[in-house]
Amino acid sequence: MLTLFTTAKPFEGHSGVIQRNALKSWKLQHPEIEIILFGEDAGGAEIAKELGFPHEPFVERNKLGTKRLDYIFRRAQELAGKDLVCYCNRDIILLPEFCLALKRVADADAQFLIVGRRWDTDITEAIDFDAGPGRRTVQESALML
Repeated sequence: MLTLFTTAKPFEGHSGVIQRNALKSWKLQHPEIEIILFGEDAGGAEIAKELGFPHEPFVERNKLGTKRLDYIFRRAQELAGKDLVCYCNRDIILLPEFCLALKRVADADAQFLIVGRRWDTDITEAIDFDAGPGRRTVQESALML
């Protein structure tokens, strides 16, 4: 299926809320999705353990101390246990349609690149990902694959 990977900021304050929401949405996409979190940012190891995915604390940095994305991309390819590999910004909530779109594209051609567009929204608290009456859950939509 899919390996999603990212790097984070410290899991503190508003940044912690939106990153936690995003990672939970990723985890709910499909039972077989693999997530890899890179970096030694505060709270990263704890959220990875809580949600049950690998945490890679070491990331090469440039002389200014910025994380090197080329290192993260290369290392994610080495660690990925799935055929498809996807980088996603740490604060992007993936909706159930993500896996459906991915499947459609993968079925059409074995080699592809998907680029998405974000919608900014003001989320200030943890999202309850449980569905209300009459709505499909994220898990149910993903299992339709």
